[in-house]
Amino acid sequence: MPMAGANTFFRSQQGPVSPQPADKSLPPPSVRKQTKMKTGIITWPDQLEQKLIESVEKVIDPELLSTIREDKNVLAKRIASSTWAIRSEMNEGYLSDNSHMKKLCSLIENPRFSAAILTGHLIPARIAHASTEAGLDNLVGELMQLDDNAFHEKLGLRKRLAKEPDV
Repeated sequence: MPMAGANTFFRSQQGPVSPQPADKSLPPPSVRKQTKMKTGIITWPDQLEQKLIESVEKVIDPELLSTIREDKNVLAKRIASSTWAIRSEMNEGYLSDNSHMKKLCSLIENPRFSAAILTGHLIPARIAHASTEAGLDNLVGELMQLDDNAFHEKLGLRKRLAKEPDV
């Protein structure tokens, strides 16, 4: 006995409708997965390196510029890779490393913090081992409280300039 609405037609029954062929074929699923994963991964050493290069380019202090003798790209790459290597050795996990590097990249926009890193006052081990919230914020807070002369003395800029003879 036929049920209402189940294959009941008042008109003539048409054959099964086949889907229209698509103009573009989809890539195999394995390729689609690889593409998705590549776009979602943030490479923190590259991010940190880029932020350091940007901070070197923004430096206007002649005393600070005179202490940076290394090529900015080499210096930034060395600091970023060292910091990331230390973080990786700590084995604190992806989320911890992710939040730490995100915070570090945001703090590098502070000119005093970046100057302390670029001059070697803050070494990669110290910024890698500093706790994410309190440690990094305290480092920036200490540097921001100093006046310009004390800041230059803390970084050792005055001593370096006094030792170098004028040519």
